[in-house]
This record gives sequence, C-alpha cells and structure tokens, in this order.
Amino acid sequence: MNHKEKNRLNFGGTFLALAIFLLLGLPTFANPPAQEETLSLKELINLPEKDLAHVDIATMNLAAAEGLPGSRKIDRVAVSKTIDHWANKVAIVTTNKAHFFKSHPDFYGGSWAKFCSIMLVLTLQQDLAFITTSSNVPTQA
Repeated sequence: MNHKEKNRLNFGGTFLALAIFLLLGLPTFANPPAQEETLSLKELINLPEKDLAHVDIATMNLAAAEGLPGSRKIDRVAVSKTIDHWANKVAIVTTNKAHFFKSHPDFYGGSWAKFCSIMLVLTLQQDLAFITTSSNVPTQA
C-alpha cells in the first residue's frame, strides 16, 4: 500500500474524530469569558439574540449536553480549555503547513477547506494522539 492509499484510509478512518470535533464546536481562538462557560442551557436560551451570537458554539453544545441520559458530570471549563488547546494547535499547524497547499493545490482538489480538514485530522491524530478506531466508537444500543 502506497503513501497516498494509507492517507486515504487514515483520513476515512478518522472522519468520526472530525465530526465529533465539529459537533462540539470550533471555538474562537480567543478565550471566552469564564462566566460564559458556566451559563446554563436555560440562561443561554433566554439570552437576547445579539448576545447569543457571541457565545462560543462549544459552550452552547456543552450546556445542551448536561443532564442527557447516559452523560456524566461535564466539567465545562476544563472541556472548553481542552477544545481551545486543540483549536490553537490546529491553527498553528495549518498556518505552518499552508505552503503545502500553496505549492500543490491540486493534491487537495484546489480546496482550502479540504486542506484545513486534513490538517485538523492529522493534528488530532499525530500531535494530540486523538485516535478513533472502530473498537473505541460506541455503537447504538
């Protein structure tokens, strides 16, 4: 199996990692205010639309996840810091590797979004040891 085929398999096998990251939300690269991270879902729902537009999507998703059947107590501040760390690492790697896209855009189908998605998956896999395999993906009960 050549390098290109391995990359395709790795990319396909870690698509779930990308989906999970996107579902948790891509945070802004600035740290959100600490009080925002502790707002309840009810408080978020009651925020005026102009204020809600500035709330980090990860904060909203984590608030919505609290209390769901099968969920455990979520330390939203710690999870938000982890997501921010991941996002900052991915941003740094993507910026540092942008020359690959500029020199070989056809490899990425001319798509900056595809390049960024690949950088996200590779950074999560290689630099942050975030690995998804079929054995650690929960199945529907």
